[in-house]
Amino acid sequence: MDGCHVCDYRGNYKAEGDGIRCLTGCGEPSQRFYHVPRAFLRSGEPNTLVLFEEAGGDPARAAFHTVAVGHACVAGAEVGDDVALSCGGHGRVVASVDVASFGVDRGSCGAYEGGCESKAALRAFAAACVGRESCTVKHTAAFAGAGCESGKLTVQVTC
Repeated sequence: MDGCHVCDYRGNYKAEGDGIRCLTGCGEPSQRFYHVPRAFLRSGEPNTLVLFEEAGGDPARAAFHTVAVGHACVAGAEVGDDVALSCGGHGRVVASVDVASFGVDRGSCGAYEGGCESKAALRAFAAACVGRESCTVKHTAAFAGAGCESGKLTVQVTC
């Protein structure tokens, strides 16, 4: 294409630039990946993404990849069990540990309710799992929360 050349930053700095200082990848977008945090999107409402391309890329060729939020859970683990969690591969990693409780009596994976929270278990699973595709933590007696009657541990993570 006309005007395309290898970047050359030699010479005097010009605040406005001459418009041709660096035009490698002509016709390509100036940025390849965009990450839109979930918190920016509104469920049930139209969400509009506007791409402003200054470097001459073709926004009509943009492709979108959405990553579904999922959960991985283990319920009823007993002291001595190796508690294994996995986000199923494909580059999906544990983003957070949402539940580490004893005696959870309501809900299902992704929506557990009740129980006696174990801060020690929450810390252990966060340290071992966050940022990884899978993890295994041994359920120890040290996880027992004060006043928790059940010894059965439920853990839920968001992938």
